[in-house]
Amino acid sequence: MSELPPTLPGLAEAGAVALGVAYLLLAAREKILCWPAAFLSTALSVYVFWNVDLLMESFLNLYYMGMAVYGWRQWRRGGGPGGTAPVRRWSAAAHVLAIGAILTAAVLSGRILATSTEAARPYLDSFTTWASVLTTFMVARKILENWIYWFVIDGVSIFLYLDRGLYLYAALFAFYLVICVAGFLSWRRSLLAAGQQGRLAAQTAAAPPPNHRIPCATGPKPRASVTSWRLMGALWLTKRTPKLRSQAGAGWRRP
Repeated sequence: MSELPPTLPGLAEAGAVALGVAYLLLAAREKILCWPAAFLSTALSVYVFWNVDLLMESFLNLYYMGMAVYGWRQWRRGGGPGGTAPVRRWSAAAHVLAIGAILTAAVLSGRILATSTEAARPYLDSFTTWASVLTTFMVARKILENWIYWFVIDGVSIFLYLDRGLYLYAALFAFYLVICVAGFLSWRRSLLAAGQQGRLAAQTAAAPPPNHRIPCATGPKPRASVTSWRLMGALWLTKRTPKLRSQAGAGWRRP
């Protein structure tokens, strides 16, 4: 098999970077086309990272390819802006479990890589890998806090890429830091808008329809009894006939 031309890794890196920028910009705007861009970008990245001995990063991008398919299917279910799924949040307990799982997995796999392979920066490589595994799942589920996780991951990744001479990737991830802030603010606005729409819908459903007569709280108006009508008639007569006044008064004192 003939060797690959020396310019191929550079072209693959440039293509992965361009598609990676497209993915993040589209994701920040909740556009479902971010996932095809992610699939192509990560496919190129598998080769790039394998070529510079960042083994965990290479395996991570294989996972990204699968998550691009999963994310596409999740977002197509609709219900949010642009026909995509709505933005959600995780509880504090869920974040504690997530961070604990990331750190545990990073230490275990980092030790294995450090003792069994020639991987560069095994612990940092493992940290960015496992953190990215979980955070990509958060993106696919549209969890708001994924942007905070990515900010930390991207900061560590910049150091890794500079250390391995991947300057285009380092520049890309520096740009990612800015997009993480913009993405968080954009998704947060979407979440707040969805909550406001939900409250308005609940108020509208609870309000009575136009021209609706609200029934009296005390129930239907009671009908006057026969005795009441007799009493009213007697009072009317006594005002006009003094002679009947005394008779009517005596009659109404009887049991």
